[in-house]
Amino acid sequence: MRVAVDLTIVDPPGMEATGVGRHALEATRALVATRPGWRFVVAGRRADVPGAEPVRPAWPTERAGARVAWLHARAGALVRRAGADVWFSPAPLVPATVHGPAVATFHDLVFLDRPQLYRGRLHARHAGWAARRAVTRARALVCVSGATARAVVERLGADPSRVVVVHNGVSDVFRAGVGGDSRGRHLLFVGTFEARKGLDTLAAALPAARAAGVEAPLVLAGRPGWGAGDALARLRREPGVEVRLDPDDHALAALYGDALAVLYPSAQEGFGLPVAEAMAAGRPVIASDLDAIREWAGDVPWYVPPDDPGRLSEAIVALLASPDGAAARAAKGTEVAAGLSWPAAGERIAAVLERAVSGR
Repeated sequence: MRVAVDLTIVDPPGMEATGVGRHALEATRALVATRPGWRFVVAGRRADVPGAEPVRPAWPTERAGARVAWLHARAGALVRRAGADVWFSPAPLVPATVHGPAVATFHDLVFLDRPQLYRGRLHARHAGWAARRAVTRARALVCVSGATARAVVERLGADPSRVVVVHNGVSDVFRAGVGGDSRGRHLLFVGTFEARKGLDTLAAALPAARAAGVEAPLVLAGRPGWGAGDALARLRREPGVEVRLDPDDHALAALYGDALAVLYPSAQEGFGLPVAEAMAAGRPVIASDLDAIREWAGDVPWYVPPDDPGRLSEAIVALLASPDGAAARAAKGTEVAAGLSWPAAGERIAAVLERAVSGR
């Protein structure tokens, strides 16, 4: 089988470290590895996928507008030139010039549910249009969680028989045993510094936790985003807060390894990949109580309501006061995260592509 894959989503610098970007690269690499007899043509300026033929867009695709324009104008020609049987996108977009079988991926519907937390209203409107078109055009829809799958069916009217849940995996670099201080040195937040990740909640919770006796430093590891500038500035003014911009995977793995606890107070998620990475690293986690996280993480994290700084500060205090309980949950988390595998995700996506081509 011949497959054309859109990896232009990781063209912007640093995108490979985001949840969507990591999924795009890791799932595609796993897909190629699990089907060595297939031919893969991968579009993107930074498409590092062994075993696949790279196609570099002639246009600069680092910006979303240029990326989408190139896809709508040139993707069909790429499919025809490659003789591709199916188009696969790790994002919810099927280009206008792709008329054959296509598979699109949904991570969340934040652009519909909470557009004020997305990258501006204009981006949210376009994302909503693209998502609706993908539901109409794609033969199959991959969703990274059951929560996202239900939302795609309920909010976008997708045919449930065409929706397949494929959980994200965890990259091996984050697995337990990579080193670090077993006792932990700092609290850790990992994620893009954007509105929906709950940095405002964390900024409001931290002073209360400090007042209750929490002295551990806080490290914020991620890349600049949108809509969280004020919250980030408030956090920077707090004593003991350090910002690590764009750490590579090995640096991020070391930060996980040295974490007393990983804090993930996100307002909305489609999966919550940093929670999985923290669990794989054997670290306790405090996370927002969201269905998309609970469905695979179970009772491992300490859950707090989204947008509730008081409950977040209480959870930080309680976790640090219960080292034995934290260690027990961390051990269970390592076991749960062991079941989150990119090779398994690649196998599932391969089956979806086969089904899309066969028309079943």
